Amino acid sequence: AVESDATVLMAQFESQCPTWQEWIVWARHLPDRRLTKQVRIQARYDRSLEVLYRLGKAGMKSKSGIMLGLGETDEEVIETMDDLRSVGVQVITLGQYLQPTKKHLPVAEWIHPDIFARYKEIGLQKGFQYVESGPLVRSSYHAEKHI
Repeated sequence: AVESDATVLMAQFESQCPTWQEWIVWARHLPDRRLTKQVRIQARYDRSLEVLYRLGKAGMKSKSGIMLGLGETDEEVIETMDDLRSVGVQVITLGQYLQPTKKHLPVAEWIHPDIFARYKEIGLQKGFQYVESGPLVRSSYHAEKHI
């Protein structure tokens, strides 16, 4: 038998997945409050937090990711971490934003690896079970450890 795990990105189902209870870890990417509308046009910051809260209340493990380098401030990243912990998110990934096409927002800043290391320490201090933080980290980075 083949064993596999999946990280479900909410956008793949446009928040409509009738069998969500079958998934082990739910992921919801969350830019900071100020940048949410610029990064994800249809997203609402508070709605994303509500989805993550409901998953936690239903006993599901939840995960969120923040892409850095879009012009966010240190305070905004830490506030976003606080918001995620307040709704019970256990796993967070922080990675460098890379502009996928010319139609997407450009990279505003390249984040130094030392900053990612500092965010990892801050996240662990805030109580996240797992914090994956580095320039090449993506939502699936070391996902097998998060189950």
